Amino acid sequence: MSVSLPSLRVDQIKDETLFNEISSLNKSSFTFAIEAATDRLRQVINKNIKETDIMNTIDRASHQGITTLK
Repeated sequence: MSVSLPSLRVDQIKDETLFNEISSLNKSSFTFAIEAATDRLRQVINKNIKETDIMNTIDRASHQGITTLK
């Protein structure tokens, strides 16, 4: 089975449950909505997502075996 989710906001993934459930499937990928390329641009458009939040989420996904991230 393959599952595709819509874009997820990086700052709304608070625990490992979602990663655990998706990574248990045969093939899975995550698409993250980072909203803009830099912290400054995200601040300008009022999206308070820091680069550290993005990198932490990618790291958590990687440790759960998620190999495809967009």
